[in-house]
Amino acid sequence: MAEYAFGADEYVVMKAQEVTPDGKKGLSSMRPSELILTNLNIVLPVKGLTGKVKGYEVYPLSDIRIVDGRPQCRLDKSDFMDVKLELSMNRGLVSFKFGGLEGKKEIRTWINAIYQLLVGHDAPEDAVGKGRFESMFDEENVADTFGRMFGAFEGAFQKRRDTRAADVSMRCPSCNASIKGRPGETIECPYCGTYVTLPHA
Repeated sequence: MAEYAFGADEYVVMKAQEVTPDGKKGLSSMRPSELILTNLNIVLPVKGLTGKVKGYEVYPLSDIRIVDGRPQCRLDKSDFMDVKLELSMNRGLVSFKFGGLEGKKEIRTWINAIYQLLVGHDAPEDAVGKGRFESMFDEENVADTFGRMFGAFEGAFQKRRDTRAADVSMRCPSCNASIKGRPGETIECPYCGTYVTLPHA
């Protein structure tokens, strides 16, 4: 089979190895192949039983739906064993399984490149599907968590300081010693043992 025929103004942006289409009848069980991202298309060489390329599936980038300025592509991690690049296109939903240990990272790179090609900027974090466990220890999340914890502790200490600042004092009616505590609290005088109810502020 002849090589893929690039258009006059078409060039390769990136390639991924060990990719198979997912959910497309007849192709879902095909052999893993490389997936090619050009500035105009996503190109999947279709291999026969012998491993030779017998044709090409071409998915134009212009066919990817854009909603509110966001190309409709995402990292699908719903399957425990596979990670997929999912594209919502005018022709319907298309997804590709990325093999290998770097599948998630590779798909994120692809999504970012698709954003760059279609809308001219990097993909936002929520578009690249950063998972809860993956993002748990990233720098920004750790800073945010410590900030919230510090804020909670600071609030508790401030409340305690405010409570202490609102303490009232009086003289013990039995021994005239100074007694301090919260308004309305009944406490024992440390000097003579008399129980005294402190006045409300």
